[in-house]
Amino acid sequence: MKRLKDSVSPRRVAGLTLLEMLIAVAVLAILVSVAVPSYQEISQNLRLRAAGFQLFETVHQGRSEAIKRDLEEVTLKFITPSTGDWCIRLTDSPDECTDCSLSGQTNKCDLQGDGIVRGVDGGRFPNVSLSTTFSNNKLTLTNRRNTLSAGNGKFSLGSDKAACLVTSNLGRARLCTPNGKDSIWGLEQCGGTVCN
Repeated sequence: MKRLKDSVSPRRVAGLTLLEMLIAVAVLAILVSVAVPSYQEISQNLRLRAAGFQLFETVHQGRSEAIKRDLEEVTLKFITPSTGDWCIRLTDSPDECTDCSLSGQTNKCDLQGDGIVRGVDGGRFPNVSLSTTFSNNKLTLTNRRNTLSAGNGKFSLGSDKAACLVTSNLGRARLCTPNGKDSIWGLEQCGGTVCN
């Protein structure tokens, strides 16, 4: 009778050799070096797009508030201090709304003293800068249709990425990417010399 020990063949212990592990680490390093720049570009595009859509939404919110409250004018105020983050506020007291700080602003950067601050804060969009061509950094929204000041608000990230909110005297607002800038998924090119 054979012994059980003699019938079992010796097995080779499975594992990685040093060479196999070095090859795996090299392949992983190559994949990471390709993926990180792509991820950063996607992240920047999404940040700009989100800032643009927040501004676009705030314009429509201002129109709705003007109609709902039967206000002749609601102002979209662009506040771009030399120090600190920019902000955009909906207010019916644009001359008093001058600071992005939320403390002490409840009666200045709100509507009819309701204490609710509406708008966009630049701190939510790191490294995104804001510039505007609206007169006195204000866009007036009324409770009447087809009335809007012509101009644009432009969000930039570096020198090659930008998103613009373009308004026309016909009451139209749209988001686009300026000519000569990298395209951003979901935004059309502005065309012409609009928002350059």
